[in-house]
Amino acid sequence: MYRREVGECMEHIWITGCKTGNCGGTCHYCTLSICEVCGLCEGALTTECCGENAASHSDAVYNAQEDFVGGRWTLTPSPHSPYGVEILRERL
Repeated sequence: MYRREVGECMEHIWITGCKTGNCGGTCHYCTLSICEVCGLCEGALTTECCGENAASHSDAVYNAQEDFVGGRWTLTPSPHSPYGVEILRERL
């Protein structure tokens, strides 16, 4: 776990390379963008990394109900969420 203060920004640290052995580039570690720290990936990514395992927030982030930005959890859509993109477009 990475300790951080409220308001402290932390970028996602991407898993690089296969963690399963020799998959030939077909496993989820090789084909998805996954944060090594929080474990979130693709449409469930937050704007910033929260610094700890965020599996319990994954569904809410994907469904555009939460984001982690400015060092805290917010009830705003993540721009990475497929639903969040539409919500953010409507706000423009």
